[in-house]
Amino acid sequence: MAKLTMNIDPELKADAAALFEDMGLNMTTAVTMFLKQSVRDGMLPFQPSSYPTGFKVGYPKRRMDHEKMIEEAKADIASVKLPSHIGQLTPVDVKEELAHRAE
Repeated sequence: MAKLTMNIDPELKADAAALFEDMGLNMTTAVTMFLKQSVRDGMLPFQPSSYPTGFKVGYPKRRMDHEKMIEEAKADIASVKLPSHIGQLTPVDVKEELAHRAE
């Protein structure tokens, strides 16, 4: 076996080790998986991207975006003033009402 030595930020190393431990892996196994997948595919096994400030290990950006979209949708819904007779309208009536308001 060949030995690989790397310099890495101590906090990043600790965060990665904690994440891998949650997955039942150790650092060596995780890095070996990364290298094997890269060689197998001939490319990185992920698409590099930047994460927003406050990204936490175990809390993917996609989930943060999803939760943000839900909160924004709730705020949008809460801001809509619906007619008092909304319960008597059909879905088509509601769609037409909303389309009219958007104009």
